Amino acid sequence: MSWQEYLNHNLVNTGTVSSACILSLSGELYASSEDFSLSSGEGHKLVQAFEDYTTILATGFYVSEQKFMVSRAEQNMILGRAGEKGIICIKTNQTIVIGIYNENTLEALKSVKKVAGYLTKQEY
Repeated sequence: MSWQEYLNHNLVNTGTVSSACILSLSGELYASSEDFSLSSGEGHKLVQAFEDYTTILATGFYVSEQKFMVSRAEQNMILGRAGEKGIICIKTNQTIVIGIYNENTLEALKSVKKVAGYLTKQEY
């Protein structure tokens, strides 16, 4: 199964997120939903944020040209808000799984965690 097929089947098609992507720790976009765009600068800044999330606590970060303010940050997880939208970013061994949602934070979080958990078990 390709990265795109995996993302579509296990995250996008669940309906819990409005858009999603899988990003490598080098900033390369492995797969994304149709309406998801991530500039290389946005990707690299997000990768760096997982090395030191304090760099985005006060300033926030951009994904798909949308500024998200950090609502929670941990070693392998960053959550953010931009008005009615929310974002979940979870780092695995080799990737960052990103899901953007409009409502139902808990269901979106479960879905993104499930995908990230599977990739971690597969050494990704």
